[in-house]
Amino acid sequence: MRPLINNRRCRPVCRQRGGCLEIFGIIFLVILLLVGLGVFFTVRWAHKQVDTYTATSPVALPRATISDADYTSVAQRITQFTDALKNNQDTPPLVLNEQELNGYLERTYPDGAGKEVYIKLDGSQVKGQVSYPLDGLNLGWVKGRYLNGDVTFEVSLQDHRLVVTAQQIEVNGLQPSESFMAGFRNQNLAQNAMKDPKQAAAIAKFDSIEVKDGKLIIKAQAAPPAVTAGGTGTNSP
Repeated sequence: MRPLINNRRCRPVCRQRGGCLEIFGIIFLVILLLVGLGVFFTVRWAHKQVDTYTATSPVALPRATISDADYTSVAQRITQFTDALKNNQDTPPLVLNEQELNGYLERTYPDGAGKEVYIKLDGSQVKGQVSYPLDGLNLGWVKGRYLNGDVTFEVSLQDHRLVVTAQQIEVNGLQPSESFMAGFRNQNLAQNAMKDPKQAAAIAKFDSIEVKDGKLIIKAQAAPPAVTAGGTGTNSP
């Protein structure tokens, strides 16, 4: 039996060292959430509601305007931040604005998330716009159709664990019932990601994650003191 969702479209391919910072799993949660909701609506109402919750064409998503030089700078900052975490070194916060974040995604993942999702950093919230082709589902009646939607997230770090919750969802212009959302808002969409030991270990090195004034800010914990030959801990110079 083939899987219901073709996960290869949602799996990033790292094309540069340090490019796959675990926090960017947030971006792919946007896709998986909306695809999951599309499957929920499609399976529940089958053929009768396909026209309601899907579309025959994609919607035009905003595109980032980022130069080659700016992309290189963003990629280097991400690599430096990731390498510092791996090597337990002190590092300044990683700060990305909306254009930098989307420009990085579009150029790093051009055949998947880079063209199917746009992330808006609105004040202290993360908002995702998605236009996802449903050909990857094993459901004949959605072939050639698209799942177009919007979702508003809140992102935080609690006890060194990533917490991502959906506050508002809209699929093809329609919103789930408030009774559905009341329970769904309490779900940590990053819960499964935190079960991966490598992701959990990497995120545990974060001191905080926040979206503030339209910027994604990731702060690393202070590096542990170096141990001298005599066994005494000292701070790195």
